[in-house]
Amino acid sequence: MKDKHSEMLKRTKELYDNRDPWNDGDPSQDYVKTTSKNQVQKCLDKYINKSHTVLNAGSGKTTYKTDAKVIYMDIIEDYIKQFDNYIVGNIEAIPLENGSVDAIICVGSVLNYVNPQKVLAEFSRVLKEGGYVFMEFERTESVYYKWTPAYKKNKLWMEWRYHGTDEVHLCCLYNEKTLLSIAEFNDLQKVSSYRYYYFPTFITRYFKLDDQKASKYANVDEFLRHFSMLNGAHYVFLTLKKITDESSVVGEW
Repeated sequence: MKDKHSEMLKRTKELYDNRDPWNDGDPSQDYVKTTSKNQVQKCLDKYINKSHTVLNAGSGKTTYKTDAKVIYMDIIEDYIKQFDNYIVGNIEAIPLENGSVDAIICVGSVLNYVNPQKVLAEFSRVLKEGGYVFMEFERTESVYYKWTPAYKKNKLWMEWRYHGTDEVHLCCLYNEKTLLSIAEFNDLQKVSSYRYYYFPTFITRYFKLDDQKASKYANVDEFLRHFSMLNGAHYVFLTLKKITDESSVVGEW
């Protein structure tokens, strides 16, 4: 599996070396980008102040409104070289000191293109106690996979043609509970979750409407949210907090 993760990273870098991180003008991409960006902004406004340092992991060109110091990290230098603080590299190995940042942003399905065990361990290592992770990914609980062997799989390798282009992407989707288990193992506890992009995925799967057209109905999700009907959403945005339990139990075996 190590070779497959290495292949995924290599192919991802080759693809994004010659393109923008988002397909601007694609309605489905625009909705997902706007939704995740709004969720991150709400978290920054709630938890972060100007004394903090934030790592934007797999940042692409995306910026946020904050007075905090932001470090931009990406495998593509052209995306981030305009910023004062940037790191070119793979977020599976972050060249920062232990406990050196107050929050980490990781959105844009970046987690679907990396090894989450390595990444979440690194996030926990560089994060201060009480710090936050704001992350988003695509999940196998998606209604798109309902009634198929892929539904709720812990890990689902995929090769797919990217939004009407000739690009073939290799990525991996994860079960939300599986990723939360990995996070908890690394002392990252769930604070909240926000699932979205359910209804467009539903009509893409069952009514064969292409993703660009289906995305026009994304706002129906907000109505369905009132009835707790988003368990089958394709995306989830999680807020995690680093809480190290240093207590131990003394007993006899």
